[in-house]
Amino acid sequence: MRAQQLASVAGTTVRTIRYYHERGLLGVPDGAADWRCYGFAHLTRLMRIRWLVESGVPLAEVPHMLRPPRSGDEHATVREDLQAVISSIDERIAVLTRQRGRVATLLERVTTEGRLSRLPASIDKMYAALLERPLPPETVQAMTRERDLLELVCYHGALPEDVVALVDALSAHHLDDLCGLWEECHRINATADGISKAAGVTVTLTLLAFDFGACAMFVGALTGSRGAATGAASALAAAAYLISSLAPVVPELHSIRWLSPFSWALGNDQLAQGATVGEILALLGLGAAVAVATIPAFHRLDVH
Repeated sequence: MRAQQLASVAGTTVRTIRYYHERGLLGVPDGAADWRCYGFAHLTRLMRIRWLVESGVPLAEVPHMLRPPRSGDEHATVREDLQAVISSIDERIAVLTRQRGRVATLLERVTTEGRLSRLPASIDKMYAALLERPLPPETVQAMTRERDLLELVCYHGALPEDVVALVDALSAHHLDDLCGLWEECHRINATADGISKAAGVTVTLTLLAFDFGACAMFVGALTGSRGAATGAASALAAAAYLISSLAPVVPELHSIRWLSPFSWALGNDQLAQGATVGEILALLGLGAAVAVATIPAFHRLDVH
């Protein structure tokens, strides 16, 4: 019979037969390259291969199972291989059973609740009811983040049952109280954020004054003149202020803006954005460096 006929009788495809030829599982009959005549021996071996493969035996294990065992060791090897196939099938069955249970749960949840989520229905409905209310955008964003966080907790199976029971007991009045609590928390957070930014600017201004004070001390120690110290510090402060304030509108000053301590303290919109640790450390480092340089100058100064 031809390859197409063989494939039809065996319930497979010509492509599969050619693949078995390549793997050495099925012998190639004698004949021309474009015409092959398969006999019943080929059909029997092909059916045996299909029987083993469809039973779950990996193709890599098929060749030695097709050979008649010649000794007790070969019998034992075949038994061990088949037992391994059974264990592998059992593992796949267990995985598929768990997956089927999960899909059945999803189907039930979609049928009864119309949604796909691990978040308990009562909690999901609570957030839906809260988010339907006229709330500030910041509060809506915070509620959405918390809902997403609770859903992540559910995927890890770590949501306490008491939380679900508590939410189940909430009434519409309790939801009103929750909205008020959210808004109050947001107000407190915004106030605290504003206070922290103001505190940061206070620190930078204090360090700015310390820097120019250290400069005045340094010049005074070098010259022994209070007027020179005051004048030099005032001139440096004025120059630094002009560089920081004019840099946004004067392109020539923009590249040297970073040299101005005023830029570190106020020039980067610290009142709105808050001072960074780098800016505070830069101001502190400048003042400390000038103060350290002042010490030997004081030692050389003849105070008498």
